[in-house]
Amino acid sequence: MRFIEKIFSITNCDDKVHKLITICGLKIKYRKSSKLTEKNIRKLLRDNNNIIFNGVQRSITTAYLHQQTFAEYKNKYQGRTIVLVGAGPTVNYFDGIKDAIYVGCNRAFLYEKIKFDYLFSIDKGGLINDYQNLVEQFFQYNGENCTKFIGDQNLGVHFQIPESLILKYKNLKRYKTNAGYKSSRFTFDIATEPLGNFATVALQALQFIMYTNPAKVYLVGIDCNVATAGHFAGFEYDCRQRNEDVSRNDRNNIIYWSTNAKDFINIYYPETEIISVNPVGLRGVFKDVYTQNYLNANPQLKNEVKNIELLSQESEVLCK
Repeated sequence: MRFIEKIFSITNCDDKVHKLITICGLKIKYRKSSKLTEKNIRKLLRDNNNIIFNGVQRSITTAYLHQQTFAEYKNKYQGRTIVLVGAGPTVNYFDGIKDAIYVGCNRAFLYEKIKFDYLFSIDKGGLINDYQNLVEQFFQYNGENCTKFIGDQNLGVHFQIPESLILKYKNLKRYKTNAGYKSSRFTFDIATEPLGNFATVALQALQFIMYTNPAKVYLVGIDCNVATAGHFAGFEYDCRQRNEDVSRNDRNNIIYWSTNAKDFINIYYPETEIISVNPVGLRGVFKDVYTQNYLNANPQLKNEVKNIELLSQESEVLCK
């Protein structure tokens, strides 16, 4: 019975109107008012035949693609330190960590104090509305010394970075997420499965980082407060066409980091230390440290935070 539950399950949807049938990870919605008789199940499967077929096809093609994209990175940075850099305003107070590997998200590459080894982006919104000039800068960034991972979440024209643009550049690697056809969850074996799709590309970058099995991961500029503080570079995007609520994304991201990400790391990589630098939305989720210049700019933190720990002067140096 437990085996059957793993390949077939029925759960309630958040909208309280539908239920969700999950078959081998693929999702089908139906109204609660409909009775699940054998006849109705057959009809659901027949009506959703394309969804099921496309989901299976996407799973197979993703496994083939990710072997080329991610397989070489398994345990690549075991024992090393990796810094994951988002585009939150607190990145302005970060000067760097010695001998670290740097992974950036979206417009974080504009932060000139850091030279990135890897960059992640998955949609236009991460690179602003009038995105083409910026996305080309992203693709050209530091030439072949920086590998760029470009995601496909299969969500339409307001999200998709065109393949025709991607093909113009070298040193780009494609990956896929489970958006639109499977439930979002952290992926352990990213060389065969789609990455979990959440409200921030940073959580996809984290799945890559954990796959490399580092000793320490510093989170920088992962502020989870875009609705109120924007980004360090000052760019915003109009989310109306995408039917997005930025405040809700911020709240959800805090939940994803504090539950999905934290649980995944505790289960699969308990020896990896996660450290938040100048945390805002993630304060108290992982180990928190602060830079002195951030404390100088935010003196109220001395009253808000007990036992403030500074990012050690030995590790706080200009990057590369």
